[in-house]
Amino acid sequence: MGEQGLIEVREITKRYGSKKALDRVSLVMREGIYGLIGENGAGKTTLLHILAGILEPDEGQVIFEGQDIGRYRKQYNHTLGYMPQSCTYYKDFSVEEFLLFMCAMKEIPKASQKERVERVLTQVNLLDERKKKIGALSGGMRQRMGIAQAILNEPRILILDEPTAGLDPYERMCFRELLRELADGKAILLATHITQDIEELADQVIMLHRGKVLACDSIGHFRGENLETVFIEVINGQ
Repeated sequence: MGEQGLIEVREITKRYGSKKALDRVSLVMREGIYGLIGENGAGKTTLLHILAGILEPDEGQVIFEGQDIGRYRKQYNHTLGYMPQSCTYYKDFSVEEFLLFMCAMKEIPKASQKERVERVLTQVNLLDERKKKIGALSGGMRQRMGIAQAILNEPRILILDEPTAGLDPYERMCFRELLRELADGKAILLATHITQDIEELADQVIMLHRGKVLACDSIGHFRGENLETVFIEVINGQ
């Protein structure tokens, strides 16, 4: 695999019946933002779920700082932040109540919870909305709350599944700026169909097609090119 990264995916295969959702996928991720692009059914969400510990691979390993996460699940979970594509919230919870609940779920010491919630709400610019009911939030505010819960435990690995889906252009711009601010000291994996987000945010681009990684390269390699066009050319073998 070459030089060791913060997190490594080694020959991961995942099957659903006779279908291979992932086929011997290998990646090395260091600190920085990684943009994951692939068509529907390419295996993106399966890969994210394996990295988030939601699914177990049929073959292969995920290694974090030299340790198999399957054997050190609890320690790994403490370093992980995950924002799913869609999440069901209790609409009658306030933003603050929800984040305090998530602090308990993440086993953050009770004495630190209120300070931690205030800090992340400041980071995502929701401090003034902390008493607002979740059901009254705009789409952009809910996305920012999703990021807030993901970073409560100060993760080193941050996994985001379609985080800007459904946002208007201004909200997407604000969200991208937030991710730039959060990137220091972390490996962030961003799965999205919005190639502009990858072009403007990512340090590295991962192209996934039919369960296989077809390309993993620096964003600088694609400068001056349309990423959608490049992806179509890659999957067509050009």
